[in-house]
Amino acid sequence: MSLRFSILTPTLNRRALLGEALESVAAQRWPAVQHIVADGGSSDGTLEWLAGQGGVQVLEGPDAGIYDGLNKAAAAAEGDIVGWLNSDDSYAPSAFAAVAEAFARDTSLAAVCGAARIESGGRVERHYPGRDIADLSPGALLIGPTLPNAWFFRRDVFRAVGPFSAALRFAADSDFMMRFARLGAAHGHVDDLVYRYRRHEGSATIAARASAPLREDMLALALMWREDAGARATARALEGRCRAVLALDALRRGRIGAAAAHAAHAPAIFSGVLDLAHRRLDPVLRRRREGEAA
Repeated sequence: MSLRFSILTPTLNRRALLGEALESVAAQRWPAVQHIVADGGSSDGTLEWLAGQGGVQVLEGPDAGIYDGLNKAAAAAEGDIVGWLNSDDSYAPSAFAAVAEAFARDTSLAAVCGAARIESGGRVERHYPGRDIADLSPGALLIGPTLPNAWFFRRDVFRAVGPFSAALRFAADSDFMMRFARLGAAHGHVDDLVYRYRRHEGSATIAARASAPLREDMLALALMWREDAGARATARALEGRCRAVLALDALRRGRIGAAAAHAAHAPAIFSGVLDLAHRRLDPVLRRRREGEAA
């Protein structure tokens, strides 16, 4: 019996890009797919366009952001396997087949991931092998890159992890993956390319990697995991790296008080600097962070 996939896609005013995402799901030619699109209240004609698309289940907003949309879509998922697809990205051809084969080969697996690429303007910038994405250590998940969209989960496991955190704007997927790792469930990977990230000016995370709002969100993530025994050292390093960047940003903006508040956490900043140096000098960690150049 063929596994049924439930694919969750949150979107807001992405009409120009959403078509390629939907086409990548249809192109899988998989016999059993539930594609749920959670629209957050688009005003660019997205809903009107979706009304004419077959094979898509639409949840109309408004919602409280990407992760709220994902939570609503996850609650409606009925498939055996759950994955989430950003509205500006796409699945690689035969991704479902490769993942389904891995689940069939080892029925104990709770999740399977594959390789992913970051593309810009039709050019491949970075390639991340499935074996690296399968790393569920705190260093990989908190400091990353996490690349969670290259993962597929059995539905009961997906729900056991719990909903995406409403307290995080950009980093709730990293928190989700940390909670999955803490389950200790069996997981595997395939070498096949399964996911294609699109780098563009409007991307919620890739284009905002160095922005203050993202750093603030990553700081909140670090503080959430700072008391976890297994993640404490990594969370402290992430906290320090974020505070250092935010302190410098505050100084540039003339916000002396905010800069001083972050700088007061000198031990954490020192830990972050040491961790950054270690990751840049260690060839294995550097390859995992930067991927393979095209």
